[in-house]
Amino acid sequence: MSNLRCFVEDTDQLELALSYGVDEPVLCHPLFDARTQQAPCSLQSLSPLIRILQAHERPICLNVDIQYHQHQHELLTQLGTLINEQPIDTLRIQDLGLLHAIHQQYPHLSLCYCPDTSQQNYMSIQALEQTAKRHFLNNELALSDIQRILDHCQGDFELQIFGPILIQYSYRRFYADLSDHPKQTPHCYDAEDKDHPNRFYRMIDNHHGHLMMAHFHRNLLPYLSQLMPLHLRSYIVESRGESTTYLDQALNLVTDCLAQFKSDPNHYQFDRARLDPVQQLAKRPFKAGFFRANLTDQDRPQVTQLTDDTLTYLGQIIHIDKGSWMSIELETHCEVGDQILIATPEDRRIQFPLSALKDLDGTPINKSHGHEIIQMPWKKGVSTMSRVYRQDPPR
Repeated sequence: MSNLRCFVEDTDQLELALSYGVDEPVLCHPLFDARTQQAPCSLQSLSPLIRILQAHERPICLNVDIQYHQHQHELLTQLGTLINEQPIDTLRIQDLGLLHAIHQQYPHLSLCYCPDTSQQNYMSIQALEQTAKRHFLNNELALSDIQRILDHCQGDFELQIFGPILIQYSYRRFYADLSDHPKQTPHCYDAEDKDHPNRFYRMIDNHHGHLMMAHFHRNLLPYLSQLMPLHLRSYIVESRGESTTYLDQALNLVTDCLAQFKSDPNHYQFDRARLDPVQQLAKRPFKAGFFRANLTDQDRPQVTQLTDDTLTYLGQIIHIDKGSWMSIELETHCEVGDQILIATPEDRRIQFPLSALKDLDGTPINKSHGHEIIQMPWKKGVSTMSRVYRQDPPR
């Protein structure tokens, strides 16, 4: 059974979330949450929120955006103290180094890996199966990518269903370094894209660095008939960087739509007029983003599956460094010397003997047993999403 999550920064937001039946409110503290609009304060401010969650028999989940790095040693020490003193059940972590360190030091904790802005696929998730039992499926994944992850991976998965999207983060503070604004006071402002008038990007500048949000907010409510059959563990309402009123309107809309779908999934339709109250607060359009289809998927025809008995499907081209190497999500064995055939979305057929192989780190290899990302020499005419085959001798 899927549950609903949202982020809360204070008791007002927590009480609001509980009033809407949110199953797992995620606690955000200015010391650890990169999207905060609050100045740093004592960890004691978490105590009343934890007591409220305990009273409602909800798990204690904390969002942690800091990095496992020497410049954040003091914050890491405070995080360790908090884990030792408070009944934390789950940590949501963005940094891989911190994820592994916490898993080694506190193996009893449930960890959720949350790569907001980095690449993600089923192989990267498989590599973390012993460390993180929960994974946030980032907002760059199309529905087809999510389905592939679910087909290949075990664990609990969560997806943002509504709200603003983070697209860039830097430890450097661009705004504070160029203005007289006090560095200890977070600042939020909108920047217009001069090439696209009336397209505004929300910027957050605080003690964690500088963050840039997309010019639109995510809304997957029109696509519940595609989303719900995935049976994900959690659906997330995002509101960080926005007001408590925004959170109220978002939760009202999301919970109503989920209840409507549950009561009659065959006749569910999203009424876009219902977006008006929250859209007036956001002052931005609401879109599905990459969930429906990555632009690559949308603009290019699907590659025809070749069925020749002499062909063995190896995998798909996922990245091309023109004139150098191309990366393949390999599904089965291949080795140097194999005769390769590539079928492109443009219906080209490119044949060549495989002269070299490298692993993802760039180390030369002679063969691969599959289920990893490998690199082979670039060939003119190949494009991403091309299908790669090995040509075997006739039987």
